[in-house]
Amino acid sequence: MKSKKIREEKAPWFDGSRALKDFYSISNLYDYIMGYYEIRSNKKAIGLLNFFEGCEVLDIGVGTGLSLKEILKNLPKNSLLVGLDYCEAMLIRSKKRIDSYKKDNSVILIQSQADETKLENGSFDIIYSSFLLDLLSIEKRNSVLNEMKRLLKPDGVICICVMDIDVKNNFDNFLNDIYNFGYGRWNKIWQFFFKGYAPHCRPIRIMDNIKTENFEIINKQSSYVLVFPVSIYLVKPRKQP
Repeated sequence: MKSKKIREEKAPWFDGSRALKDFYSISNLYDYIMGYYEIRSNKKAIGLLNFFEGCEVLDIGVGTGLSLKEILKNLPKNSLLVGLDYCEAMLIRSKKRIDSYKKDNSVILIQSQADETKLENGSFDIIYSSFLLDLLSIEKRNSVLNEMKRLLKPDGVICICVMDIDVKNNFDNFLNDIYNFGYGRWNKIWQFFFKGYAPHCRPIRIMDNIKTENFEIINKQSSYVLVFPVSIYLVKPRKQP
């Protein structure tokens, strides 16, 4: 029997300070480079969530606010939506986007690290995050997921949307291989055209983090960003015996 090829994730080519600098410089162009290609996955992921009147929702890593706007479209009245990002320039873009959108809910934007939010324990019914965890190292992802667990209400749910190594379709594996081949290698080309910016996300082994942080998978769906495979996970903390 032919053994299954084990695909390892690429290490980030950047550190935190470089990523912050890149997102500052590209905030006005980000939607055209990446953001609009993420809409399909965001719509599918947010469509899986069961919002209810008065619910409290946290979106971690809001970027330019495309996911915030999509959540607002689906959010019943009298609910609270908190958007969090570490990049002030991205938060400014988010504020402009949601200020121009008619809404009947409270929206709060916070500048903070994803794993050190200083928000109260058990504050949110739903926590959403798209294309954030696939920027981070394995250790940092565990830290962010642990923070999500701390912030979640007892019966709450977490939805994460990432580029994922754990795909079963052979063609999707081939697409991941193409992406990984260029990841970091083609930075000079990207940076020449896009003000020093090059893609930060890459396919990751998110299942390892889900297991490490003791989450139960409620649902898993597939999507794409441009042509590259994306996975959507609905998870909740496993109840202790």
